[in-house]
Amino acid sequence: MHERRGSYIVEAALVVPLFIAATVLLIWIVPVMASWENVMYSAADEMRLEMVKTKFRKSGAALPAAVMVRARQNTPELTFLTVRPGHYLQRAGGMEDLVTIRLEAVFHPKSVLGGLVPVRFQETLTGRAFTGTTGRGGSPRSDFEEDEPRVYVFPESGRKMHRAGCRYLRSACRMTWLSQSVRKQYHPCPNCGASGAALGTPVFIFQGYGEAYHLGGCHSVSKYYVEMSRSEAEEKGYSDCSLCGGGGK
Repeated sequence: MHERRGSYIVEAALVVPLFIAATVLLIWIVPVMASWENVMYSAADEMRLEMVKTKFRKSGAALPAAVMVRARQNTPELTFLTVRPGHYLQRAGGMEDLVTIRLEAVFHPKSVLGGLVPVRFQETLTGRAFTGTTGRGGSPRSDFEEDEPRVYVFPESGRKMHRAGCRYLRSACRMTWLSQSVRKQYHPCPNCGASGAALGTPVFIFQGYGEAYHLGGCHSVSKYYVEMSRSEAEEKGYSDCSLCGGGGK
């Protein structure tokens, strides 16, 4: 009996420290994993935006810059981050129009002993650009889309399409992509850090009376609209605005 009790004590003396060490390690690493997940979310969301923006402009340097800016804004505990461009609208693995970026991040969380321990993550993210649909006779939409009427819709609220100058558009801002032309007409908003935005970044402007361009997280941006062809708006389920008619047919 005494020998068995002694064996239990020996086993507990061996297992309990390992259990405590594993628990402490888990408590230490979980916040780091959450921060890395936040970085990946920022990268994935910027990749999603880039897939749409390739329809309007081609810029292989815009996506890495946008990911760098957003990840650092959303993850202040990030010590080091590099985003390297890979494929841009290239073919690989039997698929076309692929966009790839490679991320490397380093965090320095405090260890249980009080020191800073570097934790490194690496990941590759790949997306496929939006290439449109094919119309009758195999003609790409882009071949005839330029002659279509242009309309404006609110992607996050409302199911109506509007003409330029519609009263509903006056109090809202327009989403566009940062270009040299936008920089000449508007100055960066000082409240949201828009001065650090790279060319090709989605920004928001108040046409007609605004003087600054804003990032999506700015408190000034509460409602915005985007421009698209009438056929694309109809495919997405938008109907004509009763006030302005929604654009010609």
